[in-house]
Amino acid sequence: MTRPRYGWQRGSLLLVATFLGALVAAVPTAQAASPVYRVTLKNLARSQAFSPTLFVAHQPGYHLFALGKTASTGMRLIAEDGAPRTAADAARALKTTVAVQTTRGMIGPGRSVSVEITAPAGSRLSLATMLEQTNDGFTGADAVALPAKGSARITLLAYDAGTEANNELRTHVPGNPFAGFRRAPTTVPISVHPGIKGTGALDKKVWGWTNPIGQLLIERIR
Repeated sequence: MTRPRYGWQRGSLLLVATFLGALVAAVPTAQAASPVYRVTLKNLARSQAFSPTLFVAHQPGYHLFALGKTASTGMRLIAEDGAPRTAADAARALKTTVAVQTTRGMIGPGRSVSVEITAPAGSRLSLATMLEQTNDGFTGADAVALPAKGSARITLLAYDAGTEANNELRTHVPGNPFAGFRRAPTTVPISVHPGIKGTGALDKKVWGWTNPIGQLLIERIR
């Protein structure tokens, strides 16, 4: 009887195919895609504008700011100058950070801005933006849980970064039409902002506000 040619090759191929089949079965066919969220920040103030805004999606454990704690350099620059770059770079350098986005331009009273963020289930969201006509006022949220489904709506308060005296002088307040600079540094913990007192160049009737000053809407869109 004539032995079939290449019989050893058929056996080897069958063995390899069986091995590969078992290997593929042991590995998930595809990982579930991370949820995608639309995050909308609305300015509820009567006359205060918001600066370009920093959004950070992250794992639990990261804090952009916290009441009763001293502001970081990045937070100081947001609250005093509306400059999010330093805080954004600091967040990007951390392993706990999932995504970082910064917006462009001011958010006027009654206006809003939206960004889309992709983040694994269980992630948190932090954000911060300057109140333009203040010494070191800002609003934002720290470590808000991203919803597993549906949406979440959060009201935002105004905070005092504690990095500059609230003297309300036109030479110290950065926002239009004042264009001042930091001239009265302080180092006190972050607190809820006391509001515009009208003691300097800021007319309380023009630049004042009442809390809540902003609204955050987080929607899972896919």
